[in-house]
Amino acid sequence: MDAREGEKSMSSMTTISIIITCYKEGLLLRDALQSVAAQTDADVELVVVNDASSCDATNRVFGEIVPGERVKVLRRSKNGGLSAARNDGFRMASGEICMPLDADDVLPVGAVEAVRQSMRGRPDVDFCFGDYIQYNTDTGERKRVDCSLLADEAGLFFPKKWVSNVILHGSSPCKRAMWERVGGYSQEFSYDCQDVDFWMRVTAQGGRGVYVNQLLYQWNRSSAGMNANVDHRRVWEVHLVNKRFHVMQETWAMICEGFVDAVLASPGDIKMRVLMRRHGLSLLPVDADLTARFVRALIKCWVPVGVTQGVLAAKQWVRRGKT
Repeated sequence: MDAREGEKSMSSMTTISIIITCYKEGLLLRDALQSVAAQTDADVELVVVNDASSCDATNRVFGEIVPGERVKVLRRSKNGGLSAARNDGFRMASGEICMPLDADDVLPVGAVEAVRQSMRGRPDVDFCFGDYIQYNTDTGERKRVDCSLLADEAGLFFPKKWVSNVILHGSSPCKRAMWERVGGYSQEFSYDCQDVDFWMRVTAQGGRGVYVNQLLYQWNRSSAGMNANVDHRRVWEVHLVNKRFHVMQETWAMICEGFVDAVLASPGDIKMRVLMRRHGLSLLPVDADLTARFVRALIKCWVPVGVTQGVLAAKQWVRRGKT
C-alpha cells in the first residue's frame, strides 16, 4: 500500500457520516444543516435523504444543498418512513461511524468531536450514547437528560437499566458495520418505535455501547411530532417481537405479565385482541398465576372470533337451505 492509499484508508476510517432524513420539517431542516456546519470537528460527511416529501419548504431547503465530495443527497421516489430513509442514508455513507439526525433536531457544538474521541481506538465498542437536551417547542422548556443512568461502573451500556428507563436516544451514533450486522432499521416499525426496535436487536446481537459525558443531541419535541403520540399497542408489539432481547435481560416474564394484564383490562379493544392472537403462543407463561391470566386472555381473544365465525357459518347454511 503506497502513501496515498494509506491516507485514503485512514480518511475513510476517521470520517464520521451525519445522516439527516427529512420529510415535512420545513425550514427546521436548515437549522439541522447549520448545526452540522458549526461543528468543531470538520472531518464529516453529510448525507441527506428526502423521503419523498410533498412539503414545499422542506423541498426548497433540500434543493439548496450542493452535492460534493463530502455531501451526498438522495430524494426517494416513494415515501417509506423513517426506517427506509435512514437505511438509504446508511447505505450511502462512507464513514465508519454514522450519526443519524432528524431534520427537526440539531447537534450541539462539539458533538462530533466528542463522538470521535469516545470511539477512537475502541474496536470493542459498537456505539456511543451521551446526554441530550429535550426541548419542548410548544412550551420552550429545556431539560438535560442524564444518560449516565444507563451505564455500568465501566461506563458501558447496561441494557437491563434501559428496560425500566427508556431514555437511550434513538439517534445515538453507531458504527456502520453494526447497522449492517443487525440488518438495518425494521420496515415493520418505519413510522413508529423504530429506534427502540433497533437498539433491542443491537443488544440482542451483542452490541456494546460506551457512555459519553457530554451533550450529543438536541431533541426538539412537539405535540405534532412523530413520537409525541405513539399508540400503546405499537409499544407492546415492539416488545413482543423482541423476545430474544428480553430473554437475555431476564425481563420476558415481566413483559408477558404486563401484556396479558393489558389485554384483560381492555376486552373491547380489537387491536389488542389481534396482537394477542398474533403473539399469544410465544408468551409461554412462566408461573401458575400468569398461566391463569394467559388462558383468560386467550379466551377473550379467540372465543369472540370463533362465535362470530360460527354465526356466519350458520347463516350461510340457512341461506343454502332456503335456496
